[in-house]
Amino acid sequence: VWGEGNPLLREARGFPSPQQTVHIACCPLPARDSACRELTALLSAELSPLLSSAQRAHLTAFRQTRAACSRWLSRLALAACLRGAGAAPELWLPFLGRRDSGAPCLPDWSVSFSHSGKAAFAALLPATAENACLGLDAEDLAGPPPADTAFAPDGLPRGVSLPAAEALRRWTLKESLVKAT
Repeated sequence: VWGEGNPLLREARGFPSPQQTVHIACCPLPARDSACRELTALLSAELSPLLSSAQRAHLTAFRQTRAACSRWLSRLALAACLRGAGAAPELWLPFLGRRDSGAPCLPDWSVSFSHSGKAAFAALLPATAENACLGLDAEDLAGPPPADTAFAPDGLPRGVSLPAAEALRRWTLKESLVKAT
């Protein structure tokens, strides 16, 4: 199921950095809810045998169609990242879990997921003492920027509004840092 000819893996786009060992993959969500439901059913059938019962329970708890599809796609993206790192997804995915904080964990790896509403993302790198935490955030550039109240009071002078692109950039950085802690 994880061979190069698998159409599910062709949908996962990996972007490993040549300077680092970070692997990032993105899987776009279908535009139609009906296609999301079909894809969720397909991914559930393909990936469920490889995931722990706790991970399957976590994924099936998402009832909204697009949110559920995005969560399953993020696991497909993680499989693509593992493959890109030279690891066999079928050997590693059964060990995917969650920390007390809710953050994903995988022995010997740092993992992060993000969901933009239009795509699902996964990031992966081998865990060391120096990089035990990894944070990834992705946002829809066409979406509304976060409200000024999303930033700490000392981070933005009172009455000052940021341009939309700068607010979104800062929000994405903030979310990535929060996920990495």
